[in-house]
Amino acid sequence: MTIRTVHQVINKSGTVIGEFMDIKLAKDLDNRTDVLYFIADLIESAGIDETTAEKVADVMLEDNTCLLYTSDAADE
Repeated sequence: MTIRTVHQVINKSGTVIGEFMDIKLAKDLDNRTDVLYFIADLIESAGIDETTAEKVADVMLEDNTCLLYTSDAADE
């Protein structure tokens, strides 16, 4: 007999967007999804529709040329 634990990541509409045996990978995707929805909400507040806002947020997260600065990094 084998016991297998699978961690599912579910989006805000209730769809499973990932299944992982490694909880770290599941948490990484969950955190990325939280950030994606946060960015998408900001974009939507500027008058962009939800679907487009999520696509733009996804592109922003995938763009490795974007640099995020904190106030500490700006002081260096």
